[in-house]
Amino acid sequence: MATSIAQQLFEFLVLLYGGIVAAFIYDFIMLYQKHFKPGKILSSFQDILYWIMMTSIVIYLLYYSSLGSIKGYSFFALISGYLIYRIFLSQIINKTIEKIILSLVKAIRICIKILSLPYANNHKNEKTHSKM
Repeated sequence: MATSIAQQLFEFLVLLYGGIVAAFIYDFIMLYQKHFKPGKILSSFQDILYWIMMTSIVIYLLYYSSLGSIKGYSFFALISGYLIYRIFLSQIINKTIEKIILSLVKAIRICIKILSLPYANNHKNEKTHSKM
């Protein structure tokens, strides 16, 4: 069954978007591993989980856009989306995400300090009372 140019363009754009999303999620996982250093076992588990998730997303996108029909330009669209993200968007988005992560970590540390102040003062008072 022949598909129209509009349908082929739709399929291409959906899979191009899929490649961009795949690259974004991969960058996000790499930033997470860079800042939180989960260890080899957890890192390997995250990588396997990433590939399972990406396989599921690609299958869903293929089914959504072309009822599961795989065409030559399907792979081209996925790879193109990945490369577009890596070349044009990756550095900007990575810097932004890193700033957000560092800001969140800083805010959490401040909240922990504020919440622990009553306990720190109470601990100092116990030491002064026990010396008397």
